[in-house]
Amino acid sequence: MPAAVVVGGGIGGLAAALALYRIGWRVTVLERAPEFREVGAGLALWPNAMRALAVLGLSEQVRAIAAVETKGGVRHRTGRWLYRTDNADVARRYGWPLLMVHRADLLRVLVAALPGEVLSAGAEVHDVADLRGQDLVVGADGVHSTVRRQRWPHAGSPRYSGSTTWRTVTGPVPGLGAEGALWWGRGERIGFAALPGGRYYCFAAARARAGGRDAHGEFMDRFGGWPDPLPRLLAAVQEDAVLRHDVYYVPPLASYVSGRVVLLGDAAHAMDPTLGQGAGTALEDAVTLAACLGTVPDVDAALARYDRARRPRTQAIARRSARLGAAGLLTWAPAARLRDLAARLVPPAALLRSMDPILRWTPPSPELLAPPTSPEPDPAAGRTSPEPLERSTPPERDPEPVERRATPEGDPEPVERRATSDPTVGRRTPGPASQKSDPVVGWRAPEPAERPATPDLAARPSELRERGKTSPPPVARSASSERGERGRDHA
Repeated sequence: MPAAVVVGGGIGGLAAALALYRIGWRVTVLERAPEFREVGAGLALWPNAMRALAVLGLSEQVRAIAAVETKGGVRHRTGRWLYRTDNADVARRYGWPLLMVHRADLLRVLVAALPGEVLSAGAEVHDVADLRGQDLVVGADGVHSTVRRQRWPHAGSPRYSGSTTWRTVTGPVPGLGAEGALWWGRGERIGFAALPGGRYYCFAAARARAGGRDAHGEFMDRFGGWPDPLPRLLAAVQEDAVLRHDVYYVPPLASYVSGRVVLLGDAAHAMDPTLGQGAGTALEDAVTLAACLGTVPDVDAALARYDRARRPRTQAIARRSARLGAAGLLTWAPAARLRDLAARLVPPAALLRSMDPILRWTPPSPELLAPPTSPEPDPAAGRTSPEPLERSTPPERDPEPVERRATPEGDPEPVERRATSDPTVGRRTPGPASQKSDPVVGWRAPEPAERPATPDLAARPSELRERGKTSPPPVARSASSERGERGRDHA
């Protein structure tokens, strides 16, 4: 039975461990903190993230602990609306609404889905070489990843973006409802979204020097005088509940794979939180990695397939997040006025359509979402004559370029010229003779008649719990509770 070690017990690491466990791998998760708990506030779960959770069989559990934002939009610093959005449009277009969840609650769902013997807290990895003997090492240890630094020594260190974020969760605030909003200022922005129980997730960002210490004081000084209801929200924040994080990004990597070591989440593609896609793309990474390993018997070929599917898409999302984040923090007054004017003139429906390349993502194989047809999986399923992904594209090369057009946010969107069209999607989709990789959407699976069977990640045979037992590899133990930054997502 193949064995994997996941370095990092955040959202991406636990999702990867669960996905690998479900396809029959022995898994150990090494978390340097003394317990598996998330230090954070709220995060957004867009439809693509919910589809990934559905693969793991957790979508309904997560929906039960989340709040659905009814309406939102962007306001001027004075409080005037620049544009408004309706979450019902998101649900109609993409099948899932925008959900807001506390990061710690999502982590608890993932921890509960794994057997206790898989989890090893207080285990800090100082040297990746100590993990020798494993069939796979998954680096999910955040933006300041030890795994990436050691196995990708020439990739460059994370770079400070020039902006800092503040995040907090309020106590109950009556009378605000389930609407959210984002205010744009000059060099500053702040927003809020509803969480269950009458609480609200507040998030802000500003151009600032790295390394500030007084998170609560700086947060209140900058935003305490902004328009209502922000003063009411900030008055319901406890002093020790404000988190301050400098935003770093990872220079684009030439590959997410180095031998039998693979990266996912912030370790691979840390991004600006503006689009709220940090956790979502980490969940996509996790289920895609397991799907590749579950359908390709050769581990090296499966990892090459994962890299081709994930790297172009996540790097494109990271670039788009950086551009949108910079636009929200413009400091030059004429540029900020032009930004606000453009926001007022572009129809909200056009802005929503511009999210298609991100939110229309589907898992690599549709049958991963299907309920199990029998209590016991066929051990030979997906192991015979697998169809390789993109035979003509070597692992180290990006997929073929496609024609691009500008979206309302200025991000080039691929325009596929294919044989058939889907009027519900509004974009060209591949015909049966053309199965290519889209650098934004990710790879499109072959037609079901051509696709090898794939293990159902949502199925959980009782025998897999027994097979999943493993002893953690020898690593140094640490009592430190400090954790590297995970995703910094907000709506």
